[in-house]
Amino acid sequence: MSITSVTPPDGLSPSQLHAALSNLRLSTQSDERLALTLKGLKQFQNKRLACTHQDLLEDESTRSASLFFLEELYADRDFTLRDQQVGRVLPKLEKYLPNAMAHVVGEVIAMDYLAEQMDVSMALLIKGIGGIDDNLLDVKTYLQAYRAVGHHELRRRQVHMVKAVGRSLVKLMRLPMLGALLKMTEGKARRAGLGEFHQFLAKGVAAFRTLDDPEWYFTTLVDRETAIHEAIVSGAEHPFGLWIGTK
Repeated sequence: MSITSVTPPDGLSPSQLHAALSNLRLSTQSDERLALTLKGLKQFQNKRLACTHQDLLEDESTRSASLFFLEELYADRDFTLRDQQVGRVLPKLEKYLPNAMAHVVGEVIAMDYLAEQMDVSMALLIKGIGGIDDNLLDVKTYLQAYRAVGHHELRRRQVHMVKAVGRSLVKLMRLPMLGALLKMTEGKARRAGLGEFHQFLAKGVAAFRTLDDPEWYFTTLVDRETAIHEAIVSGAEHPFGLWIGTK
C-alpha cells in the first residue's frame, strides 16, 4: 500500500465503493502497528473536530448533528460490523430504494471512502517516521504527515462533500413517514442481523431533523474546515487556532 494511493470516488456504484472501503479497512487490520497508528490518528482528528466545533456541540439545535458526525462518521471505533451489514443490504437498497435515497447512500459511502484513504495514507507515513508513542499523536507530526501526503485538491473536495451530503440528507428528511418507517422496522432489522446499520440510519434521521438552519450549519462546517486546510497547506504553525469556539 502506497501513501500516494488516494483515488477519487468517481465512476463507481455505491456497492463498488463500499467494497473498496471495506477492503481498505480490512487491509489495515493485518498490520498491528499500522492499525494502532490509524487509531491514534483518528482519535487526534476526533478531538480536534470536537474542539474546533465546540460551539456547535453546545448549541441545542446543532448538537445532535455534530455528535452524529463525530460518533458515526469520524470516530475511531471499529465499523466492521456495520460495514458487513451495509454490504449485505446495499445491492437490494440500490435496486429498490427511491433514486433520492440511493443517491444519498452513495454520497455518504463516497465521502467515507475518500476520508478513509486520506487517513490510511497519513497513518502509513506516520508509521514510517516512527509511529505514535503511547497512542498519542502530537500536532507537529500530524501537520508533517498532512502536508507530505498532499492531495490538496482532493482534501478540498472532501471538505465540500460534507455540504453536498448534508443537503441531500436534509432533503431525505422531508420524505413523509421516514421516521415512523424506521421505528416500525427496528425490531425486524435487529432480528435480521442488521441492527447496527438500522441504528446508523435512525440516528442520522433524528440528528439532522433538529437543525434549525441546515444551510448555515453545513456552510459553517465547510468554511471552518477549509480555513484550517488552507492554513496547514500554507505552513501555519498553529492552524487549529482558527475558528475554535467561535461562530
